[in-house]
Amino acid sequence: MKRAGTCPLAWLRLSSLAAAALPLALPSRAPQQPACALIAAQADSATNLANVDANAGLAEAESLVASAKAAGCTLAQVRAEAARGDNLLTLGRYRDARDAYEALVRTLTPAGPSVLLAGMLRRAGAAYYYTGELDRALERYRASISTAEKIGDRADMAKAQGNIGALYVEIGWLDEALQIQQQAAWPAEGSPTSPLVSATHFGCHGGVIHRALLCGDE
Repeated sequence: MKRAGTCPLAWLRLSSLAAAALPLALPSRAPQQPACALIAAQADSATNLANVDANAGLAEAESLVASAKAAGCTLAQVRAEAARGDNLLTLGRYRDARDAYEALVRTLTPAGPSVLLAGMLRRAGAAYYYTGELDRALERYRASISTAEKIGDRADMAKAQGNIGALYVEIGWLDEALQIQQQAAWPAEGSPTSPLVSATHFGCHGGVIHRALLCGDE
């Protein structure tokens, strides 16, 4: 499968993901916790720069990766690497972003399912989408859903389902896109007013399904 066309990347956010990922158990060499917490917070800020000045965000993320390595802050380093991938994706360096996310998936997988792993799988899927590797994108989106389901993370499940819907639209599978849109839009107690709906909604206007998640979910 091949994709056609692109759209702006305004959906990159790690704020909720960052807080939920803190309990993740990864090996480290007993770093000083305040320093690690500061680097992790700065990594979140570098992620947010992807929507403002991705070049600055990339430079900041790469600096934070080096700082986290030097301090032995494993989780902070993961978050800095994630920020690096987000800024690379926004800059259109899709293959570099893909490789960055895949490296994080390999790092996180041994620790088991986590919010952070689900997010990195989904972001890897987005990178594959933009390189035109739609089969791999679909594989990563499904892996994200499976991971999120194991830990009860309905938000990431809905986002990954929304991404799959966008991919289905790209290849013309509109019925399938509508079906998975329904799954994505009703994850929280079946409530149509859930905030998750706005993050994954596909609006149908005259038979055209807009790629809301990949083109911006604000």
